[in-house]
Amino acid sequence: MSDMARASGAPPFEERCLVGTFHKTGTMLMLRILGDFARHAETGFWNMGGGPAPAGDWHIGFDWWSDFRDHGVDPGQHPTALLIRDPRDVIVSSMKFHRRSGEPWLHVSREALGGRTYQEASRACASDEERYHFELDHQAGATIRDMLAARRDPSHRDTLFLPVEDLMSDASMHGYRRLLDHLGMNPAYRPLALAIAFRSSVFNPAFVRTRHVTSGKSGVWRSSLPASVLEALEDRFPNAAQELGYPA
Repeated sequence: MSDMARASGAPPFEERCLVGTFHKTGTMLMLRILGDFARHAETGFWNMGGGPAPAGDWHIGFDWWSDFRDHGVDPGQHPTALLIRDPRDVIVSSMKFHRRSGEPWLHVSREALGGRTYQEASRACASDEERYHFELDHQAGATIRDMLAARRDPSHRDTLFLPVEDLMSDASMHGYRRLLDHLGMNPAYRPLALAIAFRSSVFNPAFVRTRHVTSGKSGVWRSSLPASVLEALEDRFPNAAQELGYPA
């Protein structure tokens, strides 16, 4: 399939494009898909969180914090897509992931947490309700703040804000097609890109779950978040879900 795409003689993209995520909004999914596509299509891929720009030219830029300007790239000058998530599900997913993950940053002692690590502080909470409040005060709250800041940033006026829920649940892959169209992918490469995306998606029957996938479902917050957490979210970030395009 990659040989057929390259035989077209056209580049995979009309111009350099950017894809960004936030914590717990599909980072590993996009990193895997874009990296695999770049290898098969033999095109330049810059994982901005992994270091400086590659020695050769790059055509796909990816950042898991969506901080493109920190790398000297203006998202307003390139086709750009950001993966977002319902802020209420961000809280749920963050709490579940941070309690069990082995990621190094979760195991560093912090003065602000009384010398405990992030994971120790989360586990020390007396209940899940308290842990959700802890997340809202810390990493999940930071993620929500960053998503809202991007949504309000004039440099993202032409950016595609794509709900990761669309990529997790839609087996017709309409969300992926929207993404590829927005990034300006050459039609000859789309079958390759969609095949790679399907292989990495939770609705693929052969998909193997990793520790980064807590449920693969959307709307989990409805049966998980206590009223006190929803009230605190609204107080901290009024109308956040609606501003990001999610129903109340």
